Amino acid sequence: MGLIKTCILIYFIELPAEELLYRGILLIPLVHIINPIIAVFISSILLSLLHIRTWNNKFIWIGSFFLGITCATSILISKSIWTAIIIHDLNDFAYITLVNRRNIFPYQKLE
Repeated sequence: MGLIKTCILIYFIELPAEELLYRGILLIPLVHIINPIIAVFISSILLSLLHIRTWNNKFIWIGSFFLGITCATSILISKSIWTAIIIHDLNDFAYITLVNRRNIFPYQKLE
């Protein structure tokens, strides 16, 4: 049950919120102000910095930077934030649930 709660929290609340912040609120206005390539780079760096605080693994930091570039580029190509949300969800699903099997809710035995 804990894994189900974790998935709901991460895939339906946290990741869409991250994408709305880093792409919807940050990237899209930056694209109109500065060069789109620089805007993609800035939003990707900021996403990577978020993961420095939550993960103590340099490979995750590098991966989150490239994920940020992929998500930001997908928004510029498709003109939809939903593509970035889906890409981010699929990436984290593959890593968190299949590779790392991370569960943020402790297992509690039902009596």
